[in-house]
Parts: sequence; structure tokens; C-alpha cells
Amino acid sequence: MFTDQFVKAHPEVVKEFQKLIVDEVPPLKCYLRHVVARQCHETTDLIHKIKSPTLVIVGSKDTHEGGTGSHVESAKVLAEKIPNAELVIVEGGAHGYLREMPEKGHPPILDFLRRH
Repeated sequence: MFTDQFVKAHPEVVKEFQKLIVDEVPPLKCYLRHVVARQCHETTDLIHKIKSPTLVIVGSKDTHEGGTGSHVESAKVLAEKIPNAELVIVEGGAHGYLREMPEKGHPPILDFLRRH
């Protein structure tokens, strides 16, 4: 979720985030439906039909090394296949970049929303 540097520098933030996750655990049935949908939902052949302005944003370190694959690579593919999509890679950010570095993550989102 966070970079190693952030975890070491801000253990209290990480602990609070973990507490929030534990406090908001969904019912098992709902969580399992999410997992199945995430693994089985495939609409890649339809994304070229998206007509709305689209921002694809990801942290540069959101690569899940040894895990489920790279969100950076997935984001690049999405931005390439969605017509006129804008790709923003937040340098140094992991999966939790919006919490870890809002000063880098929020401006591109706000800029995109202002323009659209």
C-alpha cells in the first residue's frame, strides 16, 4: 500500500490506516464477490467505446512485485486503449499514493476535473 520509506517515517499513519481497514471489513460474501468480479470481469474489448474524458492515474511504484502484476503497466494499457485518455504516473507513489503523498496525487486530479 505504501512505500517502505513512508512506512518507516510514518508508522502512526500506517497503523491508523490498518485500523480503518479492520473496522470496515465487508461481509465475507461481499468481499468474495468483489474478488471474483476483479478476477473474472473482462471488458477490454469495449474500452475503445468510452467517450467521456478519462484520467488514468497510478503511482510509479504500484507494481506489486511478486504479487498480482503491475498496476503501472495496466494503467498504461488502459490509457492507450481509451480514446483521448490522459495518463498520469505519480512519481514515487505506491498503491496508497493519495494518502502518502496528496501533494503529488491531488493536483493532477483537480486539474483534470477543472478542465472537464
